[in-house]
Amino acid sequence: MKTLENKANLPVVFFGAILLAVFVLTVTFWADDTWWASRDAEGRFVLQRDRVVTVNGCRLVYRGLQPPRYFRVDVTILALDPQSVYPHRIDKTAARRGFRLAGKNYRLVAARGSRLLLERSP
Repeated sequence: MKTLENKANLPVVFFGAILLAVFVLTVTFWADDTWWASRDAEGRFVLQRDRVVTVNGCRLVYRGLQPPRYFRVDVTILALDPQSVYPHRIDKTAARRGFRLAGKNYRLVAARGSRLLLERSP
């Protein structure tokens, strides 16, 4: 009788294993924002906390929010000096209107603790 019970549960176990695999792959896929190409058609791009993104010959690293209303971005200008890091502490309210990093204009779209969404401004 035990073998019949085990055979009856086989489709349930198989279906559960497939669901678990899909869940793990989905969580892994969504947790890594590099699946959004770093830039989209509107010139927006995502900076994840403590991850390097190269934009316009500069390395940008988002270092997170600094309460109450600031965020920090470290900039390395590759053509000038790839060993030097220039930290920028930027006010979120002013950044929504626009700011400059390494001679380029950007505008803050959204700021969270783990990621920053920016867009290039003319």
